[in-house]
Amino acid sequence: ESCNSLGSLPMARFIVQLDLSTISRAQYAFILDRIRSAIECADGGLTVWEYQSVRNTLTSVRSLLQLGFLAVSVFAMLTSSCSLLTSMFSNIQDQSKEIAVLRSMGVGDFLLFRVHFGESLALLLTSSLFGVFTGWLVASAQC
Repeated sequence: ESCNSLGSLPMARFIVQLDLSTISRAQYAFILDRIRSAIECADGGLTVWEYQSVRNTLTSVRSLLQLGFLAVSVFAMLTSSCSLLTSMFSNIQDQSKEIAVLRSMGVGDFLLFRVHFGESLALLLTSSLFGVFTGWLVASAQC
């Protein structure tokens, strides 16, 4: 009798929301089993869709995506760092004549290091601020 009444209902969806904090796993399994048996009995082409299992799958996919984005970010940062180091050493090579003139004037190695390190630090901070600002603009545009 309950099979006929469930099969005769004109429905596209039947949603049952359970507060999992108030029932045990055994009660949840019992309720799910009763719903599945009623659907099988009705033979109306209905299926049981568990939100919790889909949510768990989506959570694990989200974690994998976050890990992938982290890997891409780390790779981009390493590539940028290598590019910056290459540019810095190339700059020193280009300025070798200037360095020779400064040394002949009596400028010490430590002062030369400080000058080139300061220049590199200024380039690094400027490019970092530009990158953070650009990332913030892109993130705010997507929201």
